Amino acid sequence: NIDFKGYVPANSRNRYILTVVDEYSRFPFAFPCPDLSSATVIKCLTELFTIFGLPAFIHSDRGSSFLSHDLTSFLHSNRVATSLSSPNNPRGNGQVERYNGIIWKTITLALKSKQ
Repeated sequence: NIDFKGYVPANSRNRYILTVVDEYSRFPFAFPCPDLSSATVIKCLTELFTIFGLPAFIHSDRGSSFLSHDLTSFLHSNRVATSLSSPNNPRGNGQVERYNGIIWKTITLALKSKQ
């Protein structure tokens, strides 16, 4: 499962978090990202795939970066199947949405403690 969370209110160029959750182990990965582009998603997934290998499939919401031709071509060329959540249904991507909430809460608490 994969999804973006953001806009991170910090003095950093990385304003978004790309969260990837392994459906089997439920282990989360979070990547700080400067934008929501498909090129950014491909860069993060390439890093993840290099370390852990290719997954059988990736499930996402219908965000424009996940629907892009570049990303779908990249995944299909690596024989990674894709599936999408139903429109306007965040529960369809529930695992990653839950981790997004945890990550977001941690980030906001850390930023508040710096002030």
